[in-house]
This record gives sequence, C-alpha cells and structure tokens, in this order.
Amino acid sequence: MKEGVSMEDYRLITMKDCEEVELKKCMDTIKEKNVLLYKSIMRCLKKEDFKGMRDDVLHCLADNADRFENDKNMEISFQIADLLQDQRIKPEDFEWLISYWNTTTLTPSAVIVLFMMALDKKLRLGEIQSCFESEDEMSIFERIEGYSNEDKEQNESNAITVVNTEKGNVQNPENEQQIRNRNGIVSVFSDLLTVMSSSKQFDGNDTVLFQKKFTELMTCLQNNINEVNVFAGEIIHEWEKDKEEVRRLRAIYNIQQSALSRQQQNLYDAEDEISRLQEAVRDAEKMEQHYETISQKVEEIQKLTNTANSIVD
Repeated sequence: MKEGVSMEDYRLITMKDCEEVELKKCMDTIKEKNVLLYKSIMRCLKKEDFKGMRDDVLHCLADNADRFENDKNMEISFQIADLLQDQRIKPEDFEWLISYWNTTTLTPSAVIVLFMMALDKKLRLGEIQSCFESEDEMSIFERIEGYSNEDKEQNESNAITVVNTEKGNVQNPENEQQIRNRNGIVSVFSDLLTVMSSSKQFDGNDTVLFQKKFTELMTCLQNNINEVNVFAGEIIHEWEKDKEEVRRLRAIYNIQQSALSRQQQNLYDAEDEISRLQEAVRDAEKMEQHYETISQKVEEIQKLTNTANSIVD
C-alpha cells in the first residue's frame, strides 16, 4: 500500500472481483458508455501479471466513461488502462486527466509522461494542475523539475507571519521567503556543481546541451509512443472491422440459407402438385378409354338391335 493511503479508502480488485453485483454494474455501465474503454480495461484485467486496481477508480471511470472526445477516445482509453495498476492515482486524478485531455492540444501520451514525472516527485493534484497551466511540453517539464520540497513548504507557509516576541515587532514574511529561496538556490547549485565538477570544469553550455539532448530524446520517445499507439489502434480497428464483416457475412448466409430452405420447400410442394396432376391425367386417360369402350359397346348393341328389327319386319 502506498504511503498516505489507508486500506479503508479503497480495495484492490481483479478480474474475479468484477463478478460482484456492484462492480459488474460498473463494468456494464462503462461498456454501455464507451466500448473502447471497456475493452482496454478488460485487456488489462486479463493480464497474468495484473496485481489489481482500485475499486474507487472503477466507479470513477463508470461515471466519466462518456466524457472522452471522440477523436481521442482510443488513445485515452489505452492510456487509462495502463495507469490502472498504479495505486497512487486517485479518482480525482483520473477526473482531472479526462478533463485536461478534452481541452489540451498535447497528445494523451505526452500528458501521461509529464503527469507520471509529477507523481514521482510526490506533487499533489493542485500542484500538478499548476504545472500544466502551460500548453508547452518543455515549459511543463521545467515547472515539474523545478518543483522541490522547499517550494512545497514555502507554499504551505506563505501566509504565516513570524512574530518576534522579544523585540515586539513583526518580521516581513517576504524577506524570510527570499532568504529561503536563496538558500534553496544555493543548495541546488551546490549539489549540481558537486556532480558536474567531479569529472570536468562546469560549463554553462552544458545545461543548454543537456536541455537540447533531453528535448530530442523526449521528441523521439513521443514519436515512438505515437507510432505504437497508432499501430495498435489500426490493428484493433481492423479486428473490429473483421468482426463486423464476419457478423455481416454470417447474417447474409443465414438469410440466404433461410431463403433456400423456403425455395426448397416450394420445390417439394411443386413436385407433389405435379405428381398429383400427373395422376389425375392418368386417371382421366383411363376414364376416357373406358368411355370409348362403352361407346363401342353401345354402338354394337344398337347395330344388333337394328338388325333384329329388320329381320322381324
């Protein structure tokens, strides 16, 4: 369990726990609101090395699953699924991330890289939001890197006035703030010089070169992440298209099979009708032959009758 979070606040859930009524209801809600997010969460839950996710985060995602921008939905869903195992990320963090993604021009993957840097420095959500006020990645990075523990203490005690009880006067908090800032700056530069001067004389250009190199690495990493996300998105899209095509072909097959069955039945009925008519024709032919035989007999009887009458006369 992470520092500062008690077991009473949440519990870790796995795939098996999602069969519970309340959690299953959350999953069904997510599936109804955002199928891509549902599939991403399921993919994460089914991983063999998945340790579990916070149940309060699942409730949060169920409430916010329909807030994703359509053009970013796929990438955001992937990014959120990758964050589920990190117990440090609270529901309010996910809510802010979703809101920020919907308004920023930065890519979701870039936001995650910077957000995780801030999280590793143990910044609170309000401090993270302050760092993300800019739309420039390098500016956000510098703000996060520039955030130190001294800065956090200064922000918390910024409004405190120090009273000198012995002299009966009030010290200016701004002067104390400046002293702390100077001490902090001196400490940072002292540490930096200690590290850099171990192998060579400090050169002011090293900072520029480091910043340039870091920017290049970040750009390269961002491009690779974007390519992977696009590739994964295309694969999943093709899978979905194949599934839809299979369902469509199966439906067409079932319709055609049903039509053929009906046609086959009609053929059977037609064959029965033809057999019945042929039998009727044969019966009619037999009857006609019988009538001809009777007619011949009648003619013969008439002839015999006429002959007999002639003899009598």
